[in-house]
Amino acid sequence: MTYVSNISESISKLIRIKTDDVELAFKPQNKVSKFFTKLKDKKNILESKNVIYKIPCECGSCYIGQTTQTLKKRVSQHKTTVSTFDKLFSVPRSKAELLIEAISKSALVKHVSETNHRFDFDAVEVLDSANLKLL
Repeated sequence: MTYVSNISESISKLIRIKTDDVELAFKPQNKVSKFFTKLKDKKNILESKNVIYKIPCECGSCYIGQTTQTLKKRVSQHKTTVSTFDKLFSVPRSKAELLIEAISKSALVKHVSETNHRFDFDAVEVLDSANLKLL
């Protein structure tokens, strides 16, 4: 029974007068957990390792990848690759082989090169994670 000041004592007294076979136990209205928020900080997903992740594109499609590195490092690598591609795109045709190499190494860059779309690296999402290294 929930404890209510004065009322709980009166009920307990009445029951004790009527019978000795029954004992009442009261529980508090407020619990300690009510006064505290969750004490653990939420883990920053960019610090996660061994994850499968998704990076959305402005067109609605998305890039799905996996990494054993921190997600922050992997996303940074993607940004660098796209940035390098953008720079190569503006150089004279003599550097065409570098463009082809950049496109062939990354499905993400291939999509950017074919569509001129941009990926939203700030909206990266973890789809799954593992305690062990991914294959």
